[in-house]
Amino acid sequence: MNENFKIGFVTCVDLGKACLQAIYQAGYKVEVAITLKDENAQNKSGRTYIDDLCYENKTDLLKVDHINDKESLEFIKRHNLDILFVIGWSQLLSKKVIDSVRDIYGMHPTLLPIGRGRAAIPWTILKKLKYSGVSLFRIEEEVDSGALILQEKFKVDKNITATELYHLSKEAHVRLMQKVLPMLSKNEIKEIYQDPEKISYWPQRKPDDGLINLDGSIYEAELLIRAVTKPYPGAFFFEKGKKIIVWKSKILESKESIEKHHKFLRFTDGFLLLEDFDIE
Repeated sequence: MNENFKIGFVTCVDLGKACLQAIYQAGYKVEVAITLKDENAQNKSGRTYIDDLCYENKTDLLKVDHINDKESLEFIKRHNLDILFVIGWSQLLSKKVIDSVRDIYGMHPTLLPIGRGRAAIPWTILKKLKYSGVSLFRIEEEVDSGALILQEKFKVDKNITATELYHLSKEAHVRLMQKVLPMLSKNEIKEIYQDPEKISYWPQRKPDDGLINLDGSIYEAELLIRAVTKPYPGAFFFEKGKKIIVWKSKILESKESIEKHHKFLRFTDGFLLLEDFDIE
């Protein structure tokens, strides 16, 4: 790799950390990394810390409140980066930050331009998609709108959980990173513009969106539980003033198959066995 080829990295979640690790393992140096301050977004899905990883690989680490802060922008400019990867980062980059680096790339856990926006993994399950994937693209000011560099497609099992889909997505993230690094070093990047006729946007989801409708269908409840289980906040309901977060459930045809010590929910169209749950 060209000695003057300088890489920076921005992340605060496990998907990004796995990609950062892949860069190191491939033998590339990362000059600088940016992450959130330790006290920020502690409840963010997949939140992780990269201090040890950066220290071990002699990467200069900056912790920020926002990627567009003056301190962050000056940090990026000072290191004269050629490439900046921004992966697993919900804050949109300002034009000043985008213009401060020759090339900025991100990854998104959908087959763009399908599913631009937030909460891609829960929405993939809630929308009952049969296929999904990961897209590596050039970052522009508009969310998830830049030209595509690489994509990987995979099948989504009809009973998949968010935990399983997150893992599939993380593996695909790493493979795309492994593929793009030699392409970048050899200047072999080819860009494909996103098809405007296929663009769709998925809205942000909040923890309160995990409320189970006890008057609704058992199938919708079971789907919601799978879609927002770990590393997401979880589906929940209230019982006797206590919040019960359900991580895993199973649809049963009758109450007779439920043992006395097991907890379950009754719906008009069946019984939902709560296999893993927490009481707050």
